[in-house]
Amino acid sequence: MSLAPYPYLRPTLLLLGAALLCAACQSSTEPAPPAPPTTTPPREAAPPATPDAPEPGTTPASAPGEEPTATHHEEAELEPAADAAPATHPTLAFGEDWGPISDDQRQRLAAVPWDDPPERLDAIKEDHVDKHFLWSDERNPHLFGPHIRDLHGAYVGIGTDQSYLFVGWQRPHLAWFIDYDPWVVWLHHAYFAFIESSPDAQAFMALFADREAGLALLETFYQNHPNRADILKVFREARSGVHRRLRTIQRDFAKSDLPTFLTDADTYDFIRQLIRNGRAHTLLGNLLSDRALLGIGRACAELQVPVRVLYLSNAEQYWSYPQQFKDNMLGLPFDARSVVLRTAATKPHNEDYRYALQPGAVFHTWLRLDRVRSVRQLSRRVRVTGLDDFPFTIDDRLPTPEDGLAE
Repeated sequence: MSLAPYPYLRPTLLLLGAALLCAACQSSTEPAPPAPPTTTPPREAAPPATPDAPEPGTTPASAPGEEPTATHHEEAELEPAADAAPATHPTLAFGEDWGPISDDQRQRLAAVPWDDPPERLDAIKEDHVDKHFLWSDERNPHLFGPHIRDLHGAYVGIGTDQSYLFVGWQRPHLAWFIDYDPWVVWLHHAYFAFIESSPDAQAFMALFADREAGLALLETFYQNHPNRADILKVFREARSGVHRRLRTIQRDFAKSDLPTFLTDADTYDFIRQLIRNGRAHTLLGNLLSDRALLGIGRACAELQVPVRVLYLSNAEQYWSYPQQFKDNMLGLPFDARSVVLRTAATKPHNEDYRYALQPGAVFHTWLRLDRVRSVRQLSRRVRVTGLDDFPFTIDDRLPTPEDGLAE
């Protein structure tokens, strides 16, 4: 399997990507709304959720270790912009190690504001409205693996367990686990506490397997946290489903050549140190609101850490693009190596999703066009041919005059 980050990008697209860099480089009885802490030390943290992911315990139909076949758009060679500069990889302010960050850096990251909890949890299906999705049902997340390994930079993503897979492959210097559902945020408090307190994946899994042991640890770990009762409530509700999902991941990746935090000691240690060193943060972040995403973009830009992986799951299927979403995405400092990961629900056809990757600079180019208001305009919809078909596409096509969209 080739682990080259971008075998599909032509040099001209890299040139254009560099020229397009950002200027600064989601019913039941709800817990109380989150109270954003003034500081966010590792054990006062909060992580991710998925927009639409009900049934746990499913098994990938394609083996995690298999090389996916990417579908490319056919297009003429792109001409680089007249002022295109050579592709560069900005120097990371944190250097090339992953050690503890400074107090000033920790304060800057903790200062990113939280968004308000939504009045309603949206869903594609009406019977899923106001339902909490606390584990992923994406059966083939490994399709992204070879394309994001060792990209470093920063990770920004919604979702629960799949975000830990992606971070383990990317090895970022900063990680942002966000979601608009407060239940997901409190669940990720449990993830953070269990990972920080467990020396290995076996000990981590035991805390989700044993309800009383997990509760006891959380009661002590968050004894002074203002939302301690919410963290405990969500853990009680989610524990068994999360444990089934984690066991499925562990089983399916046991013989894979893609390491995960549940099957590879080095990967688990990396994520544990990322949390303990103040480099992983979780917060209530709504893709459509005007605080958290913009704050993450500003913090990454100020710290000179490009967002190299943005994971949106299938959230873009829920709405047409409002201007605030476009502003939030354009505010994330991408560079020539940045990618966007997304899925599109295709349950009736393959009991799963389509999987798509898009270069960040290409995503930004489409978003700058006023007439672009839907993910359908910029991500190819590949036909699913059967239960064993899980399309993986690379959406590297830029708008052209033929689209009637190019400016």
